[in-house]
Parts: sequence; C-alpha cells; structure tokens
Amino acid sequence: LKKIPGIRPLPSQANFIMAEITGNMTSSELAAKLLAGYEILIKNLSSKVNGNYIRLAIKTPDENNILLEALKEVLR
Repeated sequence: LKKIPGIRPLPSQANFIMAEITGNMTSSELAAKLLAGYEILIKNLSSKVNGNYIRLAIKTPDENNILLEALKEVLR
C-alpha cells in the first residue's frame, strides 16, 4: 500500500487501515470509482475526520491483491 502513489496508509494494529488520499482525487471520488468499476466497497471518512481519508478492511490475500491492483489503476 505504501508503494502506491496517491495514498498514504497510517500505522494500524487492527484489521482496518486508515489512509490519506494525497493525489488529485477526493476520498469520495475514490470510493465511488472503486464501487462502480470494481465492486469494491471502502469507507469514505471525509465526513468523520478533517481531511481526505478512507478506511480499508483487511480481507483474504486474494481480496487484498484485488484491492491493491484496483487502487493502482484508479490512482494513476
């Protein structure tokens, strides 16, 4: 996740990862694109915290790889 431009994951000790969207896309736009294009649901935190943040759930290795590939495509 750290290697993907446009996203900055925060340290976590749970099965969720909070990440800041640092590129030109908003967290709302990213959540909408992942849902529409990949059927991946992520939590947009922009209404809960000050900033452009999302929350990702840790899933199976296959599901995590699908999410990572989708993030790479959408955030380029």
